[in-house]
Amino acid sequence: VGAADAHSAGQPEARRGGSPVEALGMLDPEALRELFAAADALMIPSEPTAAFREPWGLVANEAMLQGVPVIATDAVGAAAGGLVRDGETGLVAPAGDAGALASAISRLAGSPELRDRLSERGRAEALTYDFGAWARAFSRALEPAGTS
Repeated sequence: VGAADAHSAGQPEARRGGSPVEALGMLDPEALRELFAAADALMIPSEPTAAFREPWGLVANEAMLQGVPVIATDAVGAAAGGLVRDGETGLVAPAGDAGALASAISRLAGSPELRDRLSERGRAEALTYDFGAWARAFSRALEPAGTS
């Protein structure tokens, strides 16, 4: 939406500045699937802080299940945990490196073959993260707590 369009459409002030960002709020599962299906890629540019490191957010799994290639930083739980693997199931850049993120975006935008390959491999990998796999991994994570 251009600045003039946003203004005439009565959009909030933040949109009038020409920003393409729009907060959608909570979406129901069908609307979320439609949004992913319409996307060319999903970028998760998380950075760790002194007090917080991102856990495994399911947004990467959800996008990949819809065939959407993922670009993530190495601070993203799904990348650190092995779902999003650079050049295999997605693209991974170092956290805080805007140039590396820009390069990954350009690389994906400039290569339909790469998008197709990452989409296919990412979806296949995300399908392995079913409830059984989740339960087994959760059980392994709790094993040390059971030994005293």
